[in-house]
Amino acid sequence: MSTLKQSFRLQWKIIASEQGVQLLVCGDGPLLILIPGMEGSGESCIELAEWLIEESVRSGIGLQIILVDYKKEVSNSLDALTTLLEKILQQHLKGPVIIWSQSFGNVIATRILSRKNIKINKHLLMSPFVKIPKIKLFFGMIIMRWTPRAWYRRFTPGISRWFFGPMPKVHPFLDVLACEDPKNYCRRISWLFNISLSEQFSYSTFPRAVWIGKDDKLINPIAQINFFKTNQGDAAMEIKVLKNTGHMLFPEIIGKEYCLQLLTWLQA
Repeated sequence: MSTLKQSFRLQWKIIASEQGVQLLVCGDGPLLILIPGMEGSGESCIELAEWLIEESVRSGIGLQIILVDYKKEVSNSLDALTTLLEKILQQHLKGPVIIWSQSFGNVIATRILSRKNIKINKHLLMSPFVKIPKIKLFFGMIIMRWTPRAWYRRFTPGISRWFFGPMPKVHPFLDVLACEDPKNYCRRISWLFNISLSEQFSYSTFPRAVWIGKDDKLINPIAQINFFKTNQGDAAMEIKVLKNTGHMLFPEIIGKEYCLQLLTWLQA
């Protein structure tokens, strides 16, 4: 387990490891599959995941989360990564599950679900995007690849707020961004240049919840909200816009009230 996992408060157990991908499990109860953002290791959403596990225990229902850690994958395409994650998940899932995906994790999750080999009860999409402007993708790659590492690490918090919106001054996610090999990010960013997820996001036969930060600077929140409002499909959809919140939905930013609403939706 990498040293970055030391930032996790709860005990996560590795139940699978293959080609740079690990499945880590924590908690007990209804099963939720968590596919994190582009950092791959979960720091973008692990705080909220652990809060949900602890609060679910207090509610008497419980919650079990399997974190899909793809930080060290070396796939040569988005389709290859999707196929790999789908195969590993199929080996360890029994019956319908809840899927929770964050940012880039939504790209992976929708492609997996479109293949209809994994049965799910509902899907939580946090900070989803149909498309990111190419200029932002290109600028992100330039920053990652060409900025001297010492400068990049020093200015990561400021750069992150400029890219994502409201962020804590100190957070394990920022440490991941500062220490990650830029080649991994550039490889994953390059996959987003010529794809649109509108078709995969447009239709669903299972309930979905979409959470978007009103002050998200990576995407156009209004455009994303309007897209989901007009492409709900046949199943129920809940769209929640979080004030004073950016692309990264950390518990200390979104607040306890929203966290409790999320837990209620997951347990319903």
